[in-house]
Amino acid sequence: MRTFVFTLFLLVSLTPFIKAGEFDNVDKYARSIHKTSDYKTLTKKLVASFKTDKEKARAIYVWITDNIRYDWNKFIKGNNKRQRIQGRSKKEIQLKKQKLKEKKINKVYSSGKGVCEDYSMLFEAMCRIAGVKSAYIRGYTRTNSNSMRFPTNSKHAWNAIQLGGKWYLIDATWGAGYVTNGRFHKKFEDGFFMTKPEIFILSHFPKEQKWQLLEHPISKQMFPKNPYLHSGFYEFDIVDFTPKYGFLSAKNKFSIVKLKFKNKAPNVYQYKNGKLKPIESTKNGNEIELKIPTLAEYNRNIKLVVKKGKKAIPLITYKIK
Repeated sequence: MRTFVFTLFLLVSLTPFIKAGEFDNVDKYARSIHKTSDYKTLTKKLVASFKTDKEKARAIYVWITDNIRYDWNKFIKGNNKRQRIQGRSKKEIQLKKQKLKEKKINKVYSSGKGVCEDYSMLFEAMCRIAGVKSAYIRGYTRTNSNSMRFPTNSKHAWNAIQLGGKWYLIDATWGAGYVTNGRFHKKFEDGFFMTKPEIFILSHFPKEQKWQLLEHPISKQMFPKNPYLHSGFYEFDIVDFTPKYGFLSAKNKFSIVKLKFKNKAPNVYQYKNGKLKPIESTKNGNEIELKIPTLAEYNRNIKLVVKKGKKAIPLITYKIK
């Protein structure tokens, strides 16, 4: 099964479902809309000018990522546990659940902050008002490149939208920015809107297998053995790469890693012992082939980075075994 999935990934194009510049006008308009008294009024105003569900969903995604900040304190306190709802009938329980959910959504909207569950609930609610069919998805994410175990402690929530009878994956939380040392950094990320399932599964594992949206779903055992994708992977618009399996062999003198960028390929380095190490490489337009020494480098991480000013921006991490 592992070999089959690996081969399948090699044959799949990972180009996003959206075209360059497709949403320029939508994004500009969404960012110009200021908060109204409630999210329902806001949503109607936000999507009124758009005809397609794709444009409406994009406007909602951009507005949320631009206006909702990640609440690190709430995450640390762990106050996001699901409450047990009781009632005399299923209908009564359902009504109480819906009322509680609506209360949470209103709080996220009014406060302008929340955790992944809140981002996803708000996105789903706004899509419902806009008439866009969406789903709320629970699962797990990989947040540590050193871990090769299934991330049972890294619970997460995201969404999917249905366009023309087909489902597409979206993560507004990761699209809004990132957290370092307990501080949220706002940074819009286009790569988590309608992400290819073959890319999404490298970092997101849903509890329900159907939400992998893959013809051949992967197992829990396979999930942590994927390469680890850093934020730079999306920032620098990598559209394809090989190998898809996260381990390089220590029995080989060299391992070949290929990266394909949306635009011209930048210089790529290995980040080793706190320093940038040049890698023998061959460029061809937007593609770069890297020849990485791996012989006897057991259990070492291979973190590939690009330079941006004085900073090293990580793209992808492999592990040697």
